[in-house]
Amino acid sequence: MKLTYRYTVHGFSGGMMLSNTIDGEWDFNSFEVGSQLESVNTEVKITVLEKNSDSVTIKVAYRKNEKTMTVSTVSEEWFKDDANAYGFAFAFTVKE
Repeated sequence: MKLTYRYTVHGFSGGMMLSNTIDGEWDFNSFEVGSQLESVNTEVKITVLEKNSDSVTIKVAYRKNEKTMTVSTVSEEWFKDDANAYGFAFAFTVKE
């Protein structure tokens, strides 16, 4: 099992909307409750709160924005942050 992510960052520059997307994954076997997952955005902290056979509960935090979510094989969860002309979003899914 893998927890996959799609990280999209977007912003305006010169009157144009620019965006970039990065995909990645973490292996369920490496998860330990309380551990932090390595994030492509070093300011975003992703902490494992609970792990089951087909789901994981994580807390995602960025500055004053924080969300706890349970991601499983049947649900996709999102974490977003927008400020002025800049923003990003993480989409989390679990795949076998």
